[in-house]
Amino acid sequence: MFSELKPLECEFCHKNLLLDTEHGNYILMRKDEGEDANGFPIISKKYHKLAFACKDHDRQISEKYYHEGYHDEWDDIDDLCNPYIWISKVMAFVNGIQHDQDMTDEAFEQFKGMLLRTYPYICRHLTTKEKERAIHLAMYDLV
Repeated sequence: MFSELKPLECEFCHKNLLLDTEHGNYILMRKDEGEDANGFPIISKKYHKLAFACKDHDRQISEKYYHEGYHDEWDDIDDLCNPYIWISKVMAFVNGIQHDQDMTDEAFEQFKGMLLRTYPYICRHLTTKEKERAIHLAMYDLV
């Protein structure tokens, strides 16, 4: 399964976002389901898509999916490659399954693929910088 490292590619330019020289985000998307009686958007509780974007093209990808009726939530791939943050995300994902956080089959498969591709990068001891980042994010309850 891990005989070769598989990339996470920017949907726009296809750069490998797991390289030290590249930085990007993963974007979870919920579908716009119309408006309520007061004109406020109704956003699906189910995640429908997961996309990847480099920092140079994140706005283009956000606009593309916005025009297709999606609302996006962003997280940093560099943070995801921190072992502490990675396992926190895995536990949140598992807890979401337990509590009926629903995903389409497509989004679920994409999320699993992302976890498998990032695993070789986090299966190690934390660096001092990663420990500091994990503490900083934990202070603000961001992980």
